[in-house]
Amino acid sequence: MRIEYVTPFIEAVIKTMQMMLGVKPRVQKPYLKGTQPNWGDVSGIIGFAGEKVIGSVAISMPQRSALGVYELMMSDKVDSITPDVQDSIGELTNIVAGNAKSSFAERDMHFSITVPTVIIGKHHNISYKENDKVLVIPFDMEKGPFVVELFLKVAHSG
Repeated sequence: MRIEYVTPFIEAVIKTMQMMLGVKPRVQKPYLKGTQPNWGDVSGIIGFAGEKVIGSVAISMPQRSALGVYELMMSDKVDSITPDVQDSIGELTNIVAGNAKSSFAERDMHFSITVPTVIIGKHHNISYKENDKVLVIPFDMEKGPFVVELFLKVAHSG
């Protein structure tokens, strides 16, 4: 996965979090998804497809991070993952995907995105096809850590 295809997603996460939450998450060292333990309790997932690009992006976080995101987004504090918290994670994922989509469109790489799906469950796993390479990009912010899982296939011309 080439850095020029990863960077729009990293930039979209940072831009979206700054705009919606007033925080700037710090990106950590990315790694390929493999046998690492899963620690996400809430994940927003969006698929995308176009002539040159297909894939998915997921934002996955532990409960404390999801509650912190909701609190910053809605100025309301809750102590469990409610439907409103789920909606906020889905919306956050939707905006990140939309921002990345705009960056790709500037390179004449257009794609459509799906409606976000939100998965809830202690330490759940998002699985992919056996040979698919998935980049995990960890972030840290004041309200807790989260990761972005990026699966991306780009058709190269020429």
